[in-house]
Amino acid sequence: MSEEKLVIQCKKAKSSAQYEVYKSYAPRLRGVCRRYISDTAEAEDVIQEGFLKIFTQIEKFEWQGDGSFFYWMKRIIINTALNHLKKNKQHLYDESLPEGYDEIYQTDDTNYFDDDYSNTLKMM
Repeated sequence: MSEEKLVIQCKKAKSSAQYEVYKSYAPRLRGVCRRYISDTAEAEDVIQEGFLKIFTQIEKFEWQGDGSFFYWMKRIIINTALNHLKKNKQHLYDESLPEGYDEIYQTDDTNYFDDDYSNTLKMM
């Protein structure tokens, strides 16, 4: 089935066409996603979220010739990946260390380092 016919069928919410789109384009779009998301499981989540957006927003897509559908999907996947990164970055900044963290994990390594360094010098 041609790309244009797949789009028409997807706009009619035909699950067979959606499956064909996923099967045909997921590998390439996964590669695009992995440029932004290195973790395989996270990338797969982003791909799934991206395809959900693709199929729910397909009515907005306007056919402009061969390849236009792929580039439209690619843009959705990239934006989904960037939003995922932004959300996780924000999440990391929101986390704060528990009170007293510095006191618990602070150690005096000065003597340990000096002894270790001295032993290393003796071995040379």
